[in-house]
Amino acid sequence: MKKVVRLTESDLVRLVKKVIKENKFDMDMDMDFSCDEIMDKMENFYNDFIRYYDKKNNVSSMQTMKYSLSDKLESLVRMAYDMNCYNLPEIEEFYDELLYAFEKKTERNF
Repeated sequence: MKKVVRLTESDLVRLVKKVIKENKFDMDMDMDFSCDEIMDKMENFYNDFIRYYDKKNNVSSMQTMKYSLSDKLESLVRMAYDMNCYNLPEIEEFYDELLYAFEKKTERNF
């Protein structure tokens, strides 16, 4: 039997921040990939955030989620700069596209 757990908004924000912090640690541990894989990683982060949004689309802290997604994607763009990736313009454009897509998907909550 499933249990129902009630969370306040501050509980939810704290939980999301904790998950994001843990994911940052995981991402730092998984830095062994090529320029070709950076866009795949970006898309994976985006899809994770969208899956979470689709489950909890009544969350009133969408701005926090957008900043968190932006932070994760920016770290990959910075990595592409550090690696002198040949596909840096495409990575930067993909970053903008993902943030725009997230804003469009969640625009009613901003």
